[in-house]
Amino acid sequence: MTFEVFRDIVEREAFGVVFTAHPTFSISQRLTRILAELASRENGASAKPADGPDDLSCKSLADLIGEAATTPHGSPETMTLDDEMDFALMAIGNIHRALRRVYRVLFAVTRRTYPDDWQTLKPKLLTVASWVGYDLDGRADIGWSVTLKKRMIVEKLAFDGYLDALAGASGLDDVQDRLRASAAMLDGDLERLDADPDDAAAVAAFSRALVESLETRLIDLGWVIGRLGEEIGKAITKDQERFNEMLQKSDRLRRFVSMAAYARHLSDLDRLHGYISLFDPTIWIRRSTLESAPERHQQMQHIAHILRHSSRHEKMNRVYRIFLNDTVFLDQALADMNAGSLLPEYAGACLTDLALLHGVRIALIHEIFLLIARMPQFSNLVRSADDVTNELLHLNIKHGVDILRQGFPMAEAASDPDAFGEAATYRTDADQGYEREHRELFDPIENMHDIVRHIGTAISHITGGVG
Repeated sequence: MTFEVFRDIVEREAFGVVFTAHPTFSISQRLTRILAELASRENGASAKPADGPDDLSCKSLADLIGEAATTPHGSPETMTLDDEMDFALMAIGNIHRALRRVYRVLFAVTRRTYPDDWQTLKPKLLTVASWVGYDLDGRADIGWSVTLKKRMIVEKLAFDGYLDALAGASGLDDVQDRLRASAAMLDGDLERLDADPDDAAAVAAFSRALVESLETRLIDLGWVIGRLGEEIGKAITKDQERFNEMLQKSDRLRRFVSMAAYARHLSDLDRLHGYISLFDPTIWIRRSTLESAPERHQQMQHIAHILRHSSRHEKMNRVYRIFLNDTVFLDQALADMNAGSLLPEYAGACLTDLALLHGVRIALIHEIFLLIARMPQFSNLVRSADDVTNELLHLNIKHGVDILRQGFPMAEAASDPDAFGEAATYRTDADQGYEREHRELFDPIENMHDIVRHIGTAISHITGGVG
């Protein structure tokens, strides 16, 4: 059998497993675990030290069979959604462990049979899924908060699985630390999510906690992916000759490398630094010293003051330094592979347009920030001024401006001209409303942000980022 035929077989899932739940269970959870352990234990495998209260690997086969024979089938307690979730996750975990064992055997056989191609294999024998905890339209006891909590539980288990997979891997201690930090964040989320979903204040607090930590979460995951990529890049450079040989023999690997080469060709870390510099208070202070217009000078100083109390720039700059370091390995590997020959003919034609679009986009965001610096102070809205400013600096423009429009309406309710016996001959500040703020701040911010979004769409089309 040729490798191509073999690959087509093992990379096409034979079937998908979907775990559901039912209000009645004829087998208790304890008995289910015993049967699963009996079914999945390898022939001749001996008992191992227990890894937790539910770990049955410490029991001998004789003990397991004896307990299975005497354990009642039915579950005496009323089944809850948590019980159903535990059952589903137990089953999914067992399948994952079984699949890892199957894939280890598969790769060992493939390596012996197809020594030149085995590393390009991406087996996918079956898929595993579950809708337990997510059946919003079929269960009255499953609300949005329940579904969100169940999803977070699955994410936490995924982090634990990643950490198990990296256990003992040299050079990746920092990656494991980041994964543990993200897992700890999820633990905090789960604690906060126990709030009453009908309590508007509690839900708002939970939502703010998620939004405020979103940047850290994304940077953590991006950093982990980057570090893994760096290790892969180092591995390639250690055996470049072997990798080049595989590249010549594998059409799939050449397509993958051509995608990476094209992405690197379109990437410009200087442009990325331009976006990051928007959050650097030092840059704003420097710009203010060069600004001749007094009003803009003051706005730049104010933006620098706001950003000085934020860790946003340092976090983004940390990732930027990692990207700079990674490109050393990536660029060297791509050059050694002569990956430039894999680029399409039109690859260089769009670079000027991309540079122009990014430049205009950065300049527009710069002007949006200066308008944000002119925001009026307030203390009578549902959100604080600092909260709204952070929303706007995150370019969550619609939400932030909507709050400002509510707090500063275009015009107040007209007063009754007959209340004092005669009509007033002048308009008070309350009568006039905040038309100027709408005209000079709120409307321009929304208009410029709309252009920023359109430019982002153009960049996506040029780079092929539209599916």
